[in-house]
Amino acid sequence: MAKTRKRKGRAPRGGGSVFFSRSKGCWVWKAVTGHRPDGSVSYTQGRARSQAEALRKRQAAEKGGRRPHAERLTVAAHLDHWLYDVAKPNTRPNTWTRYEQVVRLHLAPRVGGVPLRKLEVAGVTTLWADMARDGVSPGNIKKCSEVLATALEVAVAEGRIDTAPTRSAAKPAVPDEPVGVFTDDEAKAILTACDGHRLGPLFKLAVGTGARQGELLALEAADFDLAAGTMSITKMFDQGKDGFRLHPPKSKNGVRTIGLPAFARDAVRDHLAGRGPGPAFTSAAGTYLGRSNLVRNDWAGLLKAAGVPYRNFHVLRHTHASRLLADGVDPAEVARRIGDRIETVMRTYAHWMPVRRDTAARVDAIYGPAKKPAKKKTPGKSRGL
Repeated sequence: MAKTRKRKGRAPRGGGSVFFSRSKGCWVWKAVTGHRPDGSVSYTQGRARSQAEALRKRQAAEKGGRRPHAERLTVAAHLDHWLYDVAKPNTRPNTWTRYEQVVRLHLAPRVGGVPLRKLEVAGVTTLWADMARDGVSPGNIKKCSEVLATALEVAVAEGRIDTAPTRSAAKPAVPDEPVGVFTDDEAKAILTACDGHRLGPLFKLAVGTGARQGELLALEAADFDLAAGTMSITKMFDQGKDGFRLHPPKSKNGVRTIGLPAFARDAVRDHLAGRGPGPAFTSAAGTYLGRSNLVRNDWAGLLKAAGVPYRNFHVLRHTHASRLLADGVDPAEVARRIGDRIETVMRTYAHWMPVRRDTAARVDAIYGPAKKPAKKKTPGKSRGL
């Protein structure tokens, strides 16, 4: 069998190539520079006066990897790719919905038309300043900065840009706002209003444990050991446009067993009496409770019945943590109880911890010079007259 002659300068099939074009009267090189988001191969090409020059240019193009489509790619197009191809398969429905809102309402309208490779540090810094001038809340601006930074890091990893301008841009300032809590009287009024309410035991658990809403909605009868007076949290309930699902807690700290106060334990015991396995708290139809239904149909009405001004459900968690710290409970125990890191607890709630006025005296007692024991007074001899 005759051997196939290998043409000089020709690259393997599917790769780049170098060839002489009779029609153009010059050497032409073609280089593979990567893959487009749809998986197809991306090429770039050019002309050279000699085969050696064409080979050098092809190798330089393959090494540089500047893809033609990347030059035309806009910020909006990349954010769309990040949302649906990267974030959606790897995040929870509620989290992804928040990402989508940030992109659609804030980022795409403001910088979506900018070519991705032309988004610079100054442009990112100006973006945050413009949003602040337009009245966007500091919290929303911070969320936008986090989403944009995450999406641009993906662009770097995929070779679409060399570096993310968000790395060097000034971060938006978010003033520290005190965490809102219920007063002791308000919390007691809520507990009183829970008596006789269909979901009263759930709200009593929220007051007595500081558990997250998603953790409470995911509870099953088997998660309670009422003899020991404990509740185990091993999963969370999440609900999105595609329905609901159960998934592990956000972090390993979220998996925990919590001791129940008597008022919550007794309420749960009565609630679960005579019931079989399955969700501990359900809708009227016996299915898992939806977050929006819980807030709209039950939580708001409970506060109204208790005569307490409306605050969102998460304030119960803040109230639980801050009240324990104010009562002198160790911050590490509070963090373990609410399923959070101690750093987060200290950053969020440290101002609730009581201030000790005797700290200086305690330090002095540890390191100061030892005090000499007082001399015992000996009674003097009485003088005779």
